[in-house]
Amino acid sequence: MTTTGAISRPRPGRDAEPRLSDYETERATFRLEVPERYNPVLDIVEGWAAEDPDAPAVLSLDASGEIVQLDTAASLARVSREAARALLELGVDADNQDFVMLTRVPGW
Repeated sequence: MTTTGAISRPRPGRDAEPRLSDYETERATFRLEVPERYNPVLDIVEGWAAEDPDAPAVLSLDASGEIVQLDTAASLARVSREAARALLELGVDADNQDFVMLTRVPGW
């Protein structure tokens, strides 16, 4: 579901607990596992949409930082599939190395 219009959401204050409390431990124990094949839409977005479809996924902000559009995990997955189908119809496949740059417009 996409919501338009200004949306107020609480923001964490400066007194919020940090997500990283011990940098040296995190650095020493961090291991990056790189799969042979990786598709972020399938590996992240689709799983996220299945797990929590109403979770906020993309926030579009105006110049003052107010949220003007909120896209959920489900809507992000849906438009990602639509974009993939459009690219396939144009002849783009997994063997292509293409780059698409979009303007900073919520619709994109």
